[in-house]
Amino acid sequence: MLLIAPSLEIVGGQAVQADRLLAALRNEPSVEVEFLPINPRLPGLLQIKYVRTAAKLIWYLFKLISGVSRAGV
Repeated sequence: MLLIAPSLEIVGGQAVQADRLLAALRNEPSVEVEFLPINPRLPGLLQIKYVRTAAKLIWYLFKLISGVSRAGV
């Protein structure tokens, strides 16, 4: 299963609910779950304005495609 949601770096209702759901699913032995944050954190040089936006999009799309192809649900 692949859970796609905001990480707790964005404090809000969706991030809190996703964190609780992820914790509950990880306690379930019959469920294998991965988490893909919609707000990835990138290393130093990629934090430059405009470069950051393009790099995050490319990284996110790559992780999304690879994560979805491995997910059963």
